[in-house]
Amino acid sequence: EQYNRIITESKRVIDPNTKTTDVDIEEAVLDGARTLQDVQKKTKVGIGYPECIPEVEELIRFYTEKYFGN
Repeated sequence: EQYNRIITESKRVIDPNTKTTDVDIEEAVLDGARTLQDVQKKTKVGIGYPECIPEVEELIRFYTEKYFGN
């Protein structure tokens, strides 16, 4: 019963309009999304808030390299 000692990862909101987080982008990449367009189809990230697109592209590259080594 020491739930307060459990460390959980925090999510970082990437697109405040759609409330898309870095975890949502990670899950999209794990589900097969490899391009910005693929991630946008799954999450709608950056459609109403294009300022976040460079960060989304960076996360796509990071998660693709992390899980698939490409």
